[in-house]
Amino acid sequence: MKARCQKAIIHDRSSIKMKRLLSECPACKKPNNPPVAVCPHCGCYLSIRKCPACHNVVSGVSRWCPTCGCAFRARIVKRTVAMLFLAAVAAWIFRDYLPFDHLQRLAALFRR
Repeated sequence: MKARCQKAIIHDRSSIKMKRLLSECPACKKPNNPPVAVCPHCGCYLSIRKCPACHNVVSGVSRWCPTCGCAFRARIVKRTVAMLFLAAVAAWIFRDYLPFDHLQRLAALFRR
């Protein structure tokens, strides 16, 4: 069923508008009210994204673009890198105020 949903999104991409995707499922055409990420009627994922290379609209759960083959990076990786950067900046700012053993414990959390 998920493959059918993804095909409906990919093959109908010329007529898909983002507002329509949020209010109507592209697979079963039933209303999505209130807006949720998964269709309550057929289980189709309703999130979308634009390919950074060719700008085609593809399913939000795709790992690569079916048109140009561009691989999408995981959003979790970006979030983890951002958290590590913030922790490093905080440690640098508070290096004069925190005892050295506290900084070592903070660094040990990120080595796991």
